[in-house]
Amino acid sequence: MTVDLSLDRTRFLTGESVSGTITVLGALDASVEVCLCFVERTADYSAVPLALPSGRLFARGESPMRGRRFDIDLPSDALPSLSSPYGELYWEVLVVTEERRAQTLARQRIDVLPRRADELTWAT
Repeated sequence: MTVDLSLDRTRFLTGESVSGTITVLGALDASVEVCLCFVERTADYSAVPLALPSGRLFARGESPMRGRRFDIDLPSDALPSLSSPYGELYWEVLVVTEERRAQTLARQRIDVLPRRADELTWAT
């Protein structure tokens, strides 16, 4: 099975929708979904404190013949991407199998930028 992940773009502001298409070639032996993940990483630590799934895009045993679209909204309070000598915070889009032991089939990092202060709306 071969998976192609194609994003509409790779730079986003907090609160925007991450969208794209996945195409699967070959028979599926597991269901497939897309997940938008926030990653914290240092030299001796790595964690994914937030994972936002798309829901099932392809079912097990299906013989897909064309790509499927997905849209996942970044939270409006999402932390922006950041890299320093001490570590990094970043977002990535994963194509994973929906199994007990999920397998990552494709991945792509995206840049998330903060909104300008004058664009923010505050609850009153």
